[in-house]
Amino acid sequence: MSVGFADKDEAYYLENGYLADETAIGKAYYPRSGVRITGPVGVRYEVRPWVTRFEIDGIEPAPVAAEEERIDLNGIEPAPAAADEERIDLNGIEPAPAAADEERIDLNAIDRGRL
Repeated sequence: MSVGFADKDEAYYLENGYLADETAIGKAYYPRSGVRITGPVGVRYEVRPWVTRFEIDGIEPAPVAAEEERIDLNGIEPAPAAADEERIDLNGIEPAPAAADEERIDLNAIDRGRL
């Protein structure tokens, strides 16, 4: 889960649908829905050689909706095809002519540093 600093007062978060739990380093605000509480909410400050970050315990994303709650897309009709006069025929397009040999760059020379 994403963790960040609270830059507004507590009333703002509570009015906007967040819940709050007290942790060792301050309050943790999290959304009322879309999360699952798995234990006491806690925020830890971790320092590793490659990263410094906050970790949160006791909150995880809620599981994906069950199959019966998902939207069934099978009944949606595809968009109608464009009329023939709107289509572009790409079959008659010729590729661009190849560059003359003197205009080509020798990539092997680049690799060997001779360019």
